[in-house]
Amino acid sequence: MKRRYIISLLFIALFLNSYASAYIYMDFIEDPDNDLLDIWTGGAASGYVGFVDVKCVAVFEEENFLRIVVNVYGEIPEVTEKKTYYYVLFDRDGDPGNNCQDAPFNYCDTMYSVTLYEGLGVSAGVYRSWGWDDVSTSAQVYLENSTALVLLIPKSELGLNEEPKELNWRVVTEYEYVCGDFAPDEGYSTLIRYALETPVEIYVPVNVTYVVIDGVEYVAEDGEITTYIPVGWHEIYVPPVINVSDDMRYVFVEWSDGVTDNPRKVYIDVDGFNGTCEYEAEYRVTVSSPYGEAYGSGWYKEGSTVQLGVKQSEVIVGNGSKAVFVSWEGEWGRNTLDPNKHQQVVGSLADPINITAKWRIYHVVTIFSRYDYPKGDGWHPAGSNVTISITPVLEFDNGTKVEFRGWTGDLTDNRSSFTLKVDKPYVLIANWDRYFLVSFRFIKSKGEEITPDAMEIACDGVKLILTEYVNVWLKEGTY
Repeated sequence: MKRRYIISLLFIALFLNSYASAYIYMDFIEDPDNDLLDIWTGGAASGYVGFVDVKCVAVFEEENFLRIVVNVYGEIPEVTEKKTYYYVLFDRDGDPGNNCQDAPFNYCDTMYSVTLYEGLGVSAGVYRSWGWDDVSTSAQVYLENSTALVLLIPKSELGLNEEPKELNWRVVTEYEYVCGDFAPDEGYSTLIRYALETPVEIYVPVNVTYVVIDGVEYVAEDGEITTYIPVGWHEIYVPPVINVSDDMRYVFVEWSDGVTDNPRKVYIDVDGFNGTCEYEAEYRVTVSSPYGEAYGSGWYKEGSTVQLGVKQSEVIVGNGSKAVFVSWEGEWGRNTLDPNKHQQVVGSLADPINITAKWRIYHVVTIFSRYDYPKGDGWHPAGSNVTISITPVLEFDNGTKVEFRGWTGDLTDNRSSFTLKVDKPYVLIANWDRYFLVSFRFIKSKGEEITPDAMEIACDGVKLILTEYVNVWLKEGTY
């Protein structure tokens, strides 16, 4: 016996447009020619009749019927001299204990008899404990062509439903009292309900390398996945994020039918499924700064408007020191960015941005002086040189003057002008000596004014010898 199952695109195409079940009964039996016999005794046939010599039998499920196509080697006449029978036998309940045990109807409990004599007719019978019992049937029979007979059996008569169920079956033919055939030649075949597969096409960006359907990963080739899966409910998952680089990625947005669920559940019928995954490109914006508060870092959709920068252009970094924003350094691709502005608005983001704020440190030089307006105080770049200067002598109209004595504070220096390297904040205090314009007159006791050759005076242990006595500058003190 030669037996095989055939599931071909041509075979399926006969019914896909009208049938939408998740499963389909299909079976196929091939039978050799010239193997006729006496079906009652198993002995040799008394003659050869080609239209009862079975060539093959195909069974498949339609929406409401089980279609059985019996192909024979000879042409089937419209009428015959003797009655011709085509029996299609089933073990309907799968219980061999209540099957007919006698040949040629053994292995079964349900029989559909197609009779060809003065035309075509069909009847049905069920095996009981006392024998075969006729039952009503809505089965139909017709000739598909000169060598093919079609029997349509309502699925309801066989108790078929959505759940997969196996049916043992066979076909027996007879040209009355002359010859007949068995298909298969021995035993029976099993009608199995197969999961019906339908085409699935999913389109993804080329960077998406796979799609998961019901937990199975399918590899995408050139942005496309084509496969076949059973009709029914399925779960489809696509990668939510595809990292192209450290600074660029694609993020799932929705399916072409507007569904945003990922994973999504979808019922796929015999028409199949065709969907496109919509992704959006995102770019990373990285804004860093050693000082102040940077903002704007994160992932942004392509075309977004991005606000970025540091909140202040000047930041106090210590007592007497500050950092001043200079410029941005880094990469910003095709984006428009002014590197000299501490705050930016980038319109229509087109590339990743990775920038760092460059700062310059400044130190303050503070000068305190009771007199004059010293030069060189204020904020200066770290490491720069600044000239510190002050007027060394100041005379006033009231007969007083001051003389610069020197600097104290964060350094000591007696020069009125010098160069200072600003390597830290400085506080400088200008120190002064005050002088008064003094004139001396010398008068004797009798009122006579005299002019001595010299005069010695002392203040704080310092002695002075004067020879001039008019408009003499003396340092403030007690003499």
